Amino acid sequence: MATLNFFNTVENIVERAKTSEHIIRNAVKHFEAEDTDVGGSKKNKYAKTLEELHKFEATGDPLGEGFVADYKSVVDQQIKLLEVLCEQKLYVDKKLKNAKKLKKISYVALGAVATVFVALAFISPAGPQVGQMAQAQMAMLSRPIQATRVTFNEMLTKYENNVKTYKGLLTSAEKSVKVNKEATETINSQVKNLTGKLSSILEQVDFAVEREEEEEATRLAMQEIMTNVEGFTKKIEEVGAYAATSSKLIVSARAQVLENINISKGE
Repeated sequence: MATLNFFNTVENIVERAKTSEHIIRNAVKHFEAEDTDVGGSKKNKYAKTLEELHKFEATGDPLGEGFVADYKSVVDQQIKLLEVLCEQKLYVDKKLKNAKKLKKISYVALGAVATVFVALAFISPAGPQVGQMAQAQMAMLSRPIQATRVTFNEMLTKYENNVKTYKGLLTSAEKSVKVNKEATETINSQVKNLTGKLSSILEQVDFAVEREEEEEATRLAMQEIMTNVEGFTKKIEEVGAYAATSSKLIVSARAQVLENINISKGE
């Protein structure tokens, strides 16, 4: 759930970034209109543009302060979970190995005992009648041993199958965590790229706002912003699409793991 919550956080970041994009596009639209307006007041030539730039500046960083900490926390949890799953798989492999060994030993040992009983019955040194009675008794004694051998073998087979099922669940969970970890690292990289695009625009906004009385500063800043705004929009779309797709995959993978657990309980 921590990974899914993290991706929900990213989707919220994308929504805030879209708000910033909308503001900066309004600023561009006002700039294009005001830049060609030669009849307005020279002092307030880019008034509407600067108003939008102030709004953009006020929105701040859409990531907020907790994104980096949240990312680190999620990745740390994923790493610890992978370590636990790895340890469990090693433990299960050992149990499987022991079960197979015990199965082989019991099969040989009980089979050998039954064979000895039957053999003793046929090589009895007593007379014919005694020999026949011994054979009958030995044969009777060998039957429960054979039955025990079959029962014990079935018990070990069932245990072995249960252990294999548990190992399958561990493998499924491990695969799910690895997919989540890869998706988390990818979205972190994409969000960093988005932040880079935003920071580049914000630098120009700060430059214009700090020198808002200077028309040339506003003009230079807006020209630079106009070259970056499309890249900013594209990155917002990429991050939003990847976050939405990854969230669906995480939910689907979690549902599959739970389904496998329920199936194993019913077996």
